[in-house]
Amino acid sequence: MGKTNLFRIFSFLGILMCFSSFVLQAQSEKQLTLMLKILPEVAGKENCVVEIIKNGKDASKVDIPVNGEYNALALDYFNKYSISFKYPGHLIKTIPVSTEVPQEVWQKDPNFPPFPLLISLVKKTTENTKNELIKPSSGIVYDKDVDNFVKVELKK
Repeated sequence: MGKTNLFRIFSFLGILMCFSSFVLQAQSEKQLTLMLKILPEVAGKENCVVEIIKNGKDASKVDIPVNGEYNALALDYFNKYSISFKYPGHLIKTIPVSTEVPQEVWQKDPNFPPFPLLISLVKKTTENTKNELIKPSSGIVYDKDVDNFVKVELKK
C-alpha cells in the first residue's frame, strides 16, 4: 500500500468522523437548554437540589453547584415542567417552564439558543416562612412575537 492510498483512507475516515459528529450534535440540540446560575443569599458549600417535574408526573433531581458559574439543564420540547430550586436555609423557588412551540415554527427552525436564567434564593426567616414566598411569580414560555423563549410574569 502506497503513501497516497494510506493518505486517502485516513482522509476519508477523518471526513466521516467529522460528519458523524455534526449528526450527533444536531440530534442533541432537540432540547431547550437552560443556562442556570444559582445565587443564594447566603452561600455555603452545599449544592442546590433542582427538582424537575415533567408533565405533572415524572420527577427527577439534579444537584447543581453554587459556584457563580452557569450550568446547563436540558429540557425536552413539547412538555410542561415545574422546576424547584432547593438550597439549605433558603426558601424554595419554583418556576414553570413550557417547552411547547407552534408546529409551523418547529418545522421552519427547531433550534433555539440557550436560555440564561439567574435564580436568586432568599434566606428563610420566621417572617417570610409564614408567607411561603415559594409560589411562582414568573415562568418561561415560547413567544411568537419574539420567536424565542421568554420569561413572563404569571397572574397572581
